[in-house]
Amino acid sequence: MLVSIFERHSKIVVVLLALYACWMIAKPLSKGQISGDFRGIRVAAGRLAGGERVFFPQLEAKDEMPNKHGLVFLVLMRPFAALPEGIAQALWVALSFVLLAHAMFLLSRMVALSHGAVLLALVLVAPFAHLLVKYSQTGFFMLWVLVLGAYFCRSRRSLAGGALFGIATAIKLFPIVFLPWALWTGRGRVAVGFVIGLAASFALPSAVHGFETTRSHMRDYVAMLREDTAASSHHPFHQSLRPLVLASIAPHYDVGIASEEDAIEAKRFDGVRNFAYDDRLWRSKEVVVGIFTLLFVLLCAWAIPPWFSGRSSRRSSELLDDAIAAEVGLVLSVMVLVSPLAWKHYYVWCLPMLVVLLDLAANRRTGRGTRFWSRVAIIAFFVALTVPHKGLIGVRLAEWYAVFQGYAVGLAFFCILAAVAVRSSYAERSAGEDVTDDLSTAVS
Repeated sequence: MLVSIFERHSKIVVVLLALYACWMIAKPLSKGQISGDFRGIRVAAGRLAGGERVFFPQLEAKDEMPNKHGLVFLVLMRPFAALPEGIAQALWVALSFVLLAHAMFLLSRMVALSHGAVLLALVLVAPFAHLLVKYSQTGFFMLWVLVLGAYFCRSRRSLAGGALFGIATAIKLFPIVFLPWALWTGRGRVAVGFVIGLAASFALPSAVHGFETTRSHMRDYVAMLREDTAASSHHPFHQSLRPLVLASIAPHYDVGIASEEDAIEAKRFDGVRNFAYDDRLWRSKEVVVGIFTLLFVLLCAWAIPPWFSGRSSRRSSELLDDAIAAEVGLVLSVMVLVSPLAWKHYYVWCLPMLVVLLDLAANRRTGRGTRFWSRVAIIAFFVALTVPHKGLIGVRLAEWYAVFQGYAVGLAFFCILAAVAVRSSYAERSAGEDVTDDLSTAVS
């Protein structure tokens, strides 16, 4: 019913989205609305163009937000570094909305239903999408690259799709999970394309700035990722599995970021999150985090049948093409959860999975079991992730929800339910194909 409503009134939704986009594009033109996150990316791109140091372990650059994007992205961002700050951010926000619109268009082409499911899915991730726009982050750009890669894979352009996954990994390390996914599902050309895209992403800055300079920047980049204190902290805004587990077994609540405001916050919440503290658990904290991470990786592997489970190469190939949107959506959702550090705005990467679930839930050709689990997963996302935003439930309640890592727990439940729905759709499709084969045999 909701999908039908958004389908019928899609023009109104698009107009409202366009008005919101215009408002957010106009805000950076006022100097008071410049995002520190975007400023960090722009400054890093300018430093790269000027031959200066780009990445700073332990945040040695005082006037710069930590930049964790790969060199290939900073090379692409060089034109923005030459523009005034306000104009540069306004253009970047405008480009981000264009890329989001194209990603939504591609998703609507990959599911049986039309754009109603995509628009409803965008509403469900709206609180996280707003954070991306507010801080001029790169989430829409990354979403577009990954969705475009999935679309190419579905269109039998596997090398190009894999290359886009590789480029995304060179920009932001998280999409590296697409390489084991490609190998597990027997998409050899996607894996080859992944390696080609990754190599091209290092070749571009080497061609522009020279091999030695690029290697020096890469050393700094790796050192910054290793020494980043945020990845091991228990800050309530770090919404992934690792901080959830660490904060649950920690002897004290420690935000891990040395600022006076965060120190006050740590004192206020000390003793709240460490409900599972045990000295033996804390001494083996990396093992505990590894176990929980492995469980969710196995969940993803269970939901997505490997290539050797098919009974014929032709059928396996058709199944792989039809299921690409569901598989990429599930991998993206689990990727956010198992990453060492995830902010709330990363949750916009759940958009493809939501589109698939809405399509399965509203499509009458799917089985009853798949429709049921898809609807449960959608409701779980709405209740556990969309509603607990400070704009809807108030700042104080949202703050306590974040402290208890409600977002990470909600995403975990969503991933489990989405995996069950995906698995159910596979089972129903396989059963339908078996019936078709039996009928064909009987006719023969």
